[in-house]
Amino acid sequence: MSSSLNTDIYQKRELPTGLNKLGIILFAIGLVLVIAAYLIDSTRSAFDNVIFLMFMTSVGLGSLFLICIEYLGGAVWSTPFRRIAEFFGSVLFLLPLIAIPAYMNLHGLYHWSHPEVAATDEVIKVKSSYLNPVSFGIRTLIFYAIWIFFYAVIKRNSSKQDVTKDQKL
Repeated sequence: MSSSLNTDIYQKRELPTGLNKLGIILFAIGLVLVIAAYLIDSTRSAFDNVIFLMFMTSVGLGSLFLICIEYLGGAVWSTPFRRIAEFFGSVLFLLPLIAIPAYMNLHGLYHWSHPEVAATDEVIKVKSSYLNPVSFGIRTLIFYAIWIFFYAVIKRNSSKQDVTKDQKL
């Protein structure tokens, strides 16, 4: 009796089609509003984008960190919970796309990105090899690549564990 009860509780159910349509409509409205905001005031929108980028980065990296701690601690009890953290960690794939508008507006965001400032400000001049748009872009891409690589490896092991039921993974 209890086994039939368990199968009824844990059946996978699809979302209602109306909910999917609502999500697509809200996404489209949000995208139009973001584009309109950049057209109206690109500097202000870039600052808002940086805040949003940092929030989403904290969600993705925080989830990845939690998964890493679970692996390092050998926590086999957390396998179902880990799937939730893996889902939230998948936002790491979207971060480079979210960062593009901010990178395109570096001059409005960061004082050090102006060549005339870098030439006259002694503090920025000393740090110019680190504080320049090219170096900033390369570092950003390297960080995203490392984070996405770690996430992909962890997700691959998790998928293998689902198939093999091996707790060592």
